[in-house]
Amino acid sequence: MRNFLAAGAVSVLLTLNAGAGFAQDEINADTVIASVNGAEITLGHVIVLRNQLPTEYQSLPDDVLFDGIINQIIEQTLLADSVKANELEIPREVGLALENEERALMASVLIEEVVAAKSRRRLCKPLMKVPMATFRQSPSLTPRTFWWRPKKKRRP
Repeated sequence: MRNFLAAGAVSVLLTLNAGAGFAQDEINADTVIASVNGAEITLGHVIVLRNQLPTEYQSLPDDVLFDGIINQIIEQTLLADSVKANELEIPREVGLALENEERALMASVLIEEVVAAKSRRRLCKPLMKVPMATFRQSPSLTPRTFWWRPKKKRRP
């Protein structure tokens, strides 16, 4: 998932860089794209929303997606501000949905970490089983450099 987010970030950054003329080292997820009634909309917000779009929308050109996403976030911010300004009661279902979404997002972070750790262990496990006697010091390199020499299999 992080690779997917990174790919989205790169495409949005390229669009932003071409359209707004920012220097490349100034752009990151915290770069403010718009401000609505004091609420900042960052490039990170845009990237996350882009990656949540259905597949058919993600194939649209980046400049079209970027403008559409910015407009959507601005409109949603204005509507949310209107709810707060009019002191409308937020339905219980909305609060529950927010709690469920936060729980799911936190769980996915942990799951990604566990999967990554298992992958690292799986990749390193074969090396952990190799006896130290199968490593030899390389004569052409420094004394601390070792190389692996597989044991020859005996034929029956």
